Amino acid sequence: MKIRKATIKDLDEITLLSLEYDEYEHKLDKEVKVDSFAEVKKVTKEHLVNPKFTFFVAEKENKLVGWIAIDVRRVGNKKQGIFHTIMVTQAERGKNLGTLLLNKAMSYFKEKNCSSVRSFVHLKNKKALNWYKKLGFEAEGGYTIIKKLR
Repeated sequence: MKIRKATIKDLDEITLLSLEYDEYEHKLDKEVKVDSFAEVKKVTKEHLVNPKFTFFVAEKENKLVGWIAIDVRRVGNKKQGIFHTIMVTQAERGKNLGTLLLNKAMSYFKEKNCSSVRSFVHLKNKKALNWYKKLGFEAEGGYTIIKKLR
């Protein structure tokens, strides 16, 4: 398994994984919309080429099997790491890949001197909520989870 920074060449594979993620969330909550490939690709490309965001991808046998999108924001006089989406293909779930991607992001946030990390998770996604809790995140209301780094 190889984890590396994403490039624009990864756009189509990231888009396909994004669609898989949307379909998964739609099964949890029918109000979650599943967009077309073209719509998802357009939004993903906007984020992928935006220097504010960093994407890391996981490769197995030269195929993308997961990704995480992150950025760093100022909150008052501190920095906070944000991970927007973490996605692991269905076939690779439960094999520690999500933790590897999240650890890569956490290392990045520590290098950037972030004092905490925040993300958002669908409340009906009990597996994800339990996983984040095991990793030290706490629910902070609504969809938000947070973890202090210092």
